[in-house]
Amino acid sequence: MRIRPVRLSLIAWLAVLLFGGAGVIYLSVTSGSDYVCEPVRDLPPYHQVAKSDVRVVAVPHGSAPDGATGSPESLIGRYTVQAQPAGRPLVPSAMGPVLPPGSLGGPVVALAAAPETTLGDRLQRGDLVDVLLSSGARAQRVSGALVLDLVSGPRAAVVLQVSAAQVPIVAGLRATAPVVVRTEPYQSP
Repeated sequence: MRIRPVRLSLIAWLAVLLFGGAGVIYLSVTSGSDYVCEPVRDLPPYHQVAKSDVRVVAVPHGSAPDGATGSPESLIGRYTVQAQPAGRPLVPSAMGPVLPPGSLGGPVVALAAAPETTLGDRLQRGDLVDVLLSSGARAQRVSGALVLDLVSGPRAAVVLQVSAAQVPIVAGLRATAPVVVRTEPYQSP
């Protein structure tokens, strides 16, 4: 039995097919588009996102910010913590948690952050808390305040939404009174 030598042209064709196939696979994986959700208009801070607030757009592959999602369902009911300009991808981890519809819209107040107001850093966005303010013999309670944000840095603060009737209580005592925050026990809807 005689072995025929393999022709050089056949080896060249196999190499072209192999590298061409690898190139097609590489380009199909690395090129194309990713899909992200972005606001259709500028959204203010503490705005609860509705379906009409977002649209899905295609962006070049790899250009979306880390954590950006193409699923509007993962954003509906969450709220913005900072202003979100139209055309910038929304990142769920930089937003507040999902809240029941209509949960936002009350006055917003800030308290200086301290271990007493952050529960030793266990407080989280979306928690419902009672705020206890006491000045001398006078003590006031603000019940059912919603924690919107926890601001860190030199001007650390706990940002709360309270009812309109509770604003004078907080405004009148927060500068002079010791402040203590406690969470409300969980109640299922």
